[in-house]
Amino acid sequence: MHLKLGQISAIVVSSATLAREVLKTFDIACCSRPHKVATSELSYGGSDIAFMPYGERWRQLRKLCTVEFFSARKINSFTSVREDEIARMARHMSISLLGSRAPSPSTLQKDGQLTEENLKAVLVVTIIFRLDVEKIV
Repeated sequence: MHLKLGQISAIVVSSATLAREVLKTFDIACCSRPHKVATSELSYGGSDIAFMPYGERWRQLRKLCTVEFFSARKINSFTSVREDEIARMARHMSISLLGSRAPSPSTLQKDGQLTEENLKAVLVVTIIFRLDVEKIV
């Protein structure tokens, strides 16, 4: 069955056998991510694994990430880095919040101190940076 939902065409397949055949024949068209201008700008032209179109390069990057970056052994090897960064973040928060005066939310934004959202982003970026530096050193 073919449905037209505004500008988007959709095909509804009601049997498992036909669905298997359609996905086998048109796998790249069905499984690829849509190309959007915003994601292209944020992901260097769609060259990162999150927004890259499905294909051979995507499969290679996925395999690399699964084997090298997200294996249980690799994740466990960086436990000390995560614990250290969380301790630093907690120390920074306690100094900011329990210092000589308790800052209000507007003070946290105006004085150049970290807001909760920025603190989370800084934590993630710092952990990633330390993981890269530890590979080099």
